[in-house]
Amino acid sequence: MNNIKFKALEVSEINGEYKREIIEKEIKDLPAGELIVNVKYSSLNYKDALSAAGNKGVTREYPHTPGIDAAGIVVEDQSGTYQKGDEIIVTGYDLGMNTAGGLEEYIRIPADWAVKLPENLTLKESMIYGTAGFTAALSVYKLLAAAVEGKDILVTGASGGVGSFASAILAKLGYEVTAATGKTEAEAYFNNLGVKNIIDRKELDDDSAKMLLKEKWSGVIDTVGGNLLSTAIKSTRYGGAVTCCGNAVSYTHL
Repeated sequence: MNNIKFKALEVSEINGEYKREIIEKEIKDLPAGELIVNVKYSSLNYKDALSAAGNKGVTREYPHTPGIDAAGIVVEDQSGTYQKGDEIIVTGYDLGMNTAGGLEEYIRIPADWAVKLPENLTLKESMIYGTAGFTAALSVYKLLAAAVEGKDILVTGASGGVGSFASAILAKLGYEVTAATGKTEAEAYFNNLGVKNIIDRKELDDDSAKMLLKEKWSGVIDTVGGNLLSTAIKSTRYGGAVTCCGNAVSYTHL
């Protein structure tokens, strides 16, 4: 098995510059782990872009293969947890960060990083959702657990992966979603998600230094961070709830 050859996206560092190319690897090149998986599908995430661009906060050493998501078929499991041919999903942990990730045809990982594919999903469907869908679902779950009064929910970064999934889930549950975005022209896209209102994200960039602003939202799902999150918190109604993930901008305004 160690001689099996396969394709992988590899990011390498040369004199401070980062090069991305498709190379050929062998099983013996993979990191240690009990579980070998033939990857059938992956997905693209913001963290993958950071890793591919040489962000040392995500990936410390190069050459490296990004891909924080993977879905595929078990080839070998030395732990005895899975059988050959089992369909599994891997998201999170260190996959694609400092462990070679899903943007290659085979991965080797600790067995406890994987979960069996749910019966109502295909491998492809699981990666259509991927980390973005999973994160959105967790955000909605936390918002529902807070039992906020009112149906008007703000979603920031609404055209991104997490924001799009969160908007669609909330709309399906009967909430009136306001999408904050830099792509206000994408009205047809947001309408298809079930979004009720679209606002320019600049409306959430308050620089007044006021501690509180006019109450607008029963709840907020924020995927951006920075001053947009700060403004959203100040505009949330008493008894409301705010979830945040990603923090793609910064936390300096909180």
